[in-house]
Amino acid sequence: MKRLYLALTLIVLGTAGILSLLASEAPDGLESTLEAYRLQQQPLLQAPLADYQLPGEERPLLRRSLAGLAGALLVAGLVMLVAFFLARGRGRRASSNG
Repeated sequence: MKRLYLALTLIVLGTAGILSLLASEAPDGLESTLEAYRLQQQPLLQAPLADYQLPGEERPLLRRSLAGLAGALLVAGLVMLVAFFLARGRGRRASSNG
């Protein structure tokens, strides 16, 4: 089972690192609507991976690839955290019913 998890992890990281290079640089729907109606405002907060680019790195391809990896790791971490709490809650209910 550990081999399966390792293989899946490597596949996800490889895919995130490569497919993030295909992310469009065109504005998304919300950005293009704001531009069309001239409603662009200064953001209240700066997004950590704005425009699918990791700040600080000079090479654009590496910036996008690292942003994809960071996003995949962030999502995986959140999924594991939710799974942990769900399993913990299920364990408490099973022990209180038994």
